[in-house]
Amino acid sequence: NHHPDIMIIYNTVQLSVTTHDAGGLTEKDFELAKKVNELA
Repeated sequence: NHHPDIMIIYNTVQLSVTTHDAGGLTEKDFELAKKVNELA
């Protein structure tokens, strides 16, 4: 139940993630953020 918010402004991309079912961040959110950072 991940629904990331993605904001793109010129050469910057901001990705916000949360797990709505859990009411906040979970380990999976942190894993996703780490993978995204590795790609950046």
